[in-house]
Amino acid sequence: MLRFSCSPFLLLLLPLLLLLLLLVLLLFFSCSSSSSALLCDAAEDEEPENRETLLSRAKELYEEDLKVHPKNVWSVSGMLRVLELDGGDEEDNEIQGMWWKGLQEQQREHEYADVEVTSSCACSRVATRK
Repeated sequence: MLRFSCSPFLLLLLPLLLLLLLLVLLLFFSCSSSSSALLCDAAEDEEPENRETLLSRAKELYEEDLKVHPKNVWSVSGMLRVLELDGGDEEDNEIQGMWWKGLQEQQREHEYADVEVTSSCACSRVATRK
């Protein structure tokens, strides 16, 4: 019979490390960007009355994410997509211009990044278009 021996210190350390990993994932990675990107994809195919509901939910998710992570380039690009799909009024156009300016600044900061941000999630149709 095989027996594994492990120090009590390691047995205490392992759950703490797993908890720390979970905390990092919750703080720095947002799944709302994926959900919002898919809502935008669905809105493209919907009738105008359903489209508005999907886009408003996507916008809410992006706004929530940007409150927690204000410089999240993925959420900023997603918010721009929502505003583009929504059409919007003159006020939305001003907001969209502000978002574009912010996105351009962030893209300059990420000039040497490995991935070009075209959508808030790689699962989105926009990300797969070339």
